[in-house]
Amino acid sequence: NANQFQKTTGVTALHKLALAVVPAAEAVSKVAAKIEQKSSELVKRVAGAKTPAKVIKVVKVVKAAAAKRVTPFKKARARKAA
Repeated sequence: NANQFQKTTGVTALHKLALAVVPAAEAVSKVAAKIEQKSSELVKRVAGAKTPAKVIKVVKVVKAAAAKRVTPFKKARARKAA
């Protein structure tokens, strides 16, 4: 499409622009590849490193006994039994 546009209009600006942009695009591509490689190495290092965790303090969590709901029927039965 770009070649056809240049032939019909006689404008060669797209060719000049392409000549200027291609080296920049290649440089950006190389930088992106290096970043991806380094991030991959970092992920492997983090995922592969198994360091033992230090236990500072053990705290036992005890749940409070849930208050049972006492229905009026249970109250009446307890009164009769007493």
